[in-house]
Amino acid sequence: DGDDRIIAVFQDRLVLAEFKNLPQVWQMSRQGDPTDWDEGASDSKGAVSATTSKAGRIGQPIRAVVPVTEDYLLFGCTSSMYLLAGDPKVPGSSLGCIAQTIGIAGRDAWCQTPGGLIVFLSTEGLFAYQPGGGIAALSKVVLPAEFKNITLSDWRVSMTYDHNADGIHIFMFRTGQASFWFLDWATKGFFQTAFVDSGLYPNSAAYYPSDRVNLRGAYIGCADG
Repeated sequence: DGDDRIIAVFQDRLVLAEFKNLPQVWQMSRQGDPTDWDEGASDSKGAVSATTSKAGRIGQPIRAVVPVTEDYLLFGCTSSMYLLAGDPKVPGSSLGCIAQTIGIAGRDAWCQTPGGLIVFLSTEGLFAYQPGGGIAALSKVVLPAEFKNITLSDWRVSMTYDHNADGIHIFMFRTGQASFWFLDWATKGFFQTAFVDSGLYPNSAAYYPSDRVNLRGAYIGCADG
């Protein structure tokens, strides 16, 4: 239908979210078959969605979908967060709210550290989620002004953990303005970065864990590649 959706993979299922007319709904394909979306199948591997899952539903618009581990999937909403435990079509799975006032600023406004922490940007600042634990503000970090009270409709945020540099790249941009930062994970210090050519401003970033050293690293996408 032309929607620009969030796409993720969980429990060998393709996950879709952020539908234009149903922003609080998520859908998952059949296990092992990303082309099968028939929710009428009676077996436990069939496709499932928020409207048919026994795990529960989400009330707010979904802003990010984060595969935390093989068994846990995090839904970041406008100002709340939900954790899905287990396959949603299998008895015993659950979907529970783990934060009622904190959300994630966008589909790419998060990354995972080597230690398994999920670091994300919300409208309230920078936070970290410990799988099996809770959510904590990175209170020792002096946040740049751009990270405080951001307007979700204005900014697009992309984050990635750079294993080679041992830190987090944070790229923020909106029409006519861009802000780029690097968070040194060891010292928790922020360093502003710059790109001389505005045509090379990054609009996405991801870490590629290649077995080949010369290919391994943080890849930054911009308008021309």
